[in-house]
Amino acid sequence: MLLAFALGAITQSLNLASVLGVFIAGMLLCQTAQFPVIKRKVKEVGENFFIPIFFASVGLSINLFASANDIIPILAIMGIVVGVKIVTAMAAFRLFHYNQTDALKLTTGFVTLSEMTAVIVAIAVEKISPVFFVGLIASFVLINAASPVFIKFAFGRKNNTARRGWG
Repeated sequence: MLLAFALGAITQSLNLASVLGVFIAGMLLCQTAQFPVIKRKVKEVGENFFIPIFFASVGLSINLFASANDIIPILAIMGIVVGVKIVTAMAAFRLFHYNQTDALKLTTGFVTLSEMTAVIVAIAVEKISPVFFVGLIASFVLINAASPVFIKFAFGRKNNTARRGWG
């Protein structure tokens, strides 16, 4: 943990994201013989302490009452983010000759946004407008909350490839 904090501080002092230093620490530590123990301990500390604090700090930076006045731009940003994710994923699967049904099923799984998206947005919060920040975070929440519904819809349709095979 000390190595991660030290490298995070070094990269931040170089005007780079501290996440980069922590990532480098992880790459270095995964080469050691103690990797399984380190991985387990870091996961425990991260999931039980640091990750909740991070998401709480992101949530604390959103003023819902101030954002209510900007609901139209926020909804527009959310629509653009969700739309771009769906269109690009569908296009990629169609490019690789998946049929429409299979492309839709795969897209529902790929459309979610990872936690790293929230990290990147949180790092950029000082450089972007508050409305854009709220729109991106709201997109993150919406996509990840709605994704299971999309997946159930896509896989619940008739002519399911799981029933007829991949041939």
